[in-house]
Amino acid sequence: MQNPLAHVTSPLLVLLLSLLGGCFGPSLAAETTLEVVAEGFVQPLGIVNAGDGSERLFIIEQRGTVQSLHPDGRVTLWLDLRDRTRARGERGLLGLAFHPDFARNGRVFTHYTDPSGTTVLSEWRVETLGAPVSGDEVVLYTLPQPYANHNGGDLHFGPDGMLYLAMGDGGSSGDPLNAGQDLSTPLGALLRFDVDTLGPGQLATPASNPF
Repeated sequence: MQNPLAHVTSPLLVLLLSLLGGCFGPSLAAETTLEVVAEGFVQPLGIVNAGDGSERLFIIEQRGTVQSLHPDGRVTLWLDLRDRTRARGERGLLGLAFHPDFARNGRVFTHYTDPSGTTVLSEWRVETLGAPVSGDEVVLYTLPQPYANHNGGDLHFGPDGMLYLAMGDGGSSGDPLNAGQDLSTPLGALLRFDVDTLGPGQLATPASNPF
């Protein structure tokens, strides 16, 4: 049976193909076909691969849930944070990242805003590979947000093994706090964390951070 995940369709993919079509002409669009492999997601804003060999994809939903898309096309609820966050405007569940050694240690990281709007970076543990998240939440980092928008959100591990969190400038219009140009605030910045040196559930600031 052909793996349906080889033809994943998402709004991001459609946008990417549109952009590529504009760069390389109509021939790309004429040669590209899209196949729906799953639907019914609520406020989807990201697709993440765990890198655990399971061929599952994880769909981040802003409302506070993560759905697992299995190779056979099944969709199951994998993580539910609706009791911790509210999807209002640019708030909600904004980022998900699997530890590079997730297949062995089961460590998962999320970025969301709590009901008051505060940024929350947390760690979770999957006890059994292939199962939903079952461990307790460990809050690693929080940051109050001055406004309700521009919360940033993307969360990724880099090739250096560090965890990167993209923070927005704090909101309103035109960056009134000038956070994007202020090195003394985490707002409007790319934050880099070491999640391994001190062990699970703890953050360290890499000595090589420029600021």
